[in-house]
Amino acid sequence: SLIGNDNSNPLKPLFQKWRVSSSIFDDTTLPFLINYGLDFRLSVVTAPRVGEPLRFQFFGEGFKFYDDHQKMKVIGAPIEDQPDTEYGIWLAQQYNAVVESGKPALDYVTAQITPDSGPGRRSRSERLLLPWRTNDYKVIVTCASVLISTEEASQTSSSDRDLTTYRASLRDEAPEVRQELAARHAN
Repeated sequence: SLIGNDNSNPLKPLFQKWRVSSSIFDDTTLPFLINYGLDFRLSVVTAPRVGEPLRFQFFGEGFKFYDDHQKMKVIGAPIEDQPDTEYGIWLAQQYNAVVESGKPALDYVTAQITPDSGPGRRSRSERLLLPWRTNDYKVIVTCASVLISTEEASQTSSSDRDLTTYRASLRDEAPEVRQELAARHAN
């Protein structure tokens, strides 16, 4: 209900498309997402049917936490097969919960990923996970996000590493962003 009633949320068109299409991902879905610019920070995972491992099929250009080598390894692999094992397990749990419930999930997330090369990055984003199916009952989950902030991992201490939904202090964001996100995720 948060996203459906918030005309200022850039993820609203995706949510509306999901709802109007009765969560069926068809030939009109991806062009729609591209038209609204939602493909930039979009990932798509698929499985032949419920209960089989979800696998990454698409990453938008806005995801900068993987280098080219890692992208090649991650596409087509089960989502838990991430360079950061802890993150992969957490990510699989999040996506599988959406598939099992059949309900969308709108979260404020803080994640830290360390690439094979270069420093790790800690990113904060508002993320919308949507469970879809195709006409032949394949499972699809889309993840669209709005990046709130990003920083090099060296700027955070290891005790700050938080792979759970982030609902604590939003100290790194501007006051207006902090208020907006706190209001959206008050529960």
